[in-house]
Amino acid sequence: MNLFVLLLMDASLWIGIEPCSDGIHNSRISCASNFGVFGGEISPAVIPQATKIFVNGCWVGVHRNPELLVKTLRQLRRQANDAQLSIMVAEQVEQAHAAIVALTSSQKTVNQIRENFVPIESLSDHKTMAKQ
Repeated sequence: MNLFVLLLMDASLWIGIEPCSDGIHNSRISCASNFGVFGGEISPAVIPQATKIFVNGCWVGVHRNPELLVKTLRQLRRQANDAQLSIMVAEQVEQAHAAIVALTSSQKTVNQIRENFVPIESLSDHKTMAKQ
């Protein structure tokens, strides 16, 4: 899961989670509430003192400590990138191993062809001997 954070000019916080699907709106809200985002009934007096939180363009609530939320999301993003990097390295190692196996196999085939190779000159000599 990729997270990105963008601070807007009006001090609202935009959180995007990619890839996403429209069927998981409730899980986005519950995920945001795990980070201290309050999205229940909010008094209009609270809204000006809190940071508004949007997930993929949908307002999910407010947060009273946006610096902590941003710090937490950045840590999660960096951890996710480390995990993705290790997966990419493992995939590249597997691809390199497969390429080496294929190269070794094709080298064996080339060696077999070389062993069975008969020069053209010897073929013409063989035909000449057959005619006699």
